[in-house]
Amino acid sequence: MAQELGKYSVDMDEITVSGISAGGFMAVQLHVAYSTLFRGAGSIAGGAYFCAQDSMTSALTACMTTPSMVNVGQLQDQAEEYERGGDIDSLSNLAK
Repeated sequence: MAQELGKYSVDMDEITVSGISAGGFMAVQLHVAYSTLFRGAGSIAGGAYFCAQDSMTSALTACMTTPSMVNVGQLQDQAEEYERGGDIDSLSNLAK
């Protein structure tokens, strides 16, 4: 029989997310999408929010090996569209 997990006192205003490589990419995705939950993110060898833009080719080229190919303005526009649609939390939370 599995042991029940313990309960911990967590300060909900101090939660961060971090990762290396694929975990770094995921940390950024979580931080942007759930900016009301995460106070900050640490990303080592990760990349920009929505960098792959639903494309395996972009994921394996621009996002991983040729960052100069990433159109940051386009990624920001997409994030703002997701925010307007209520698909992600307010981007203004990232200023904290």
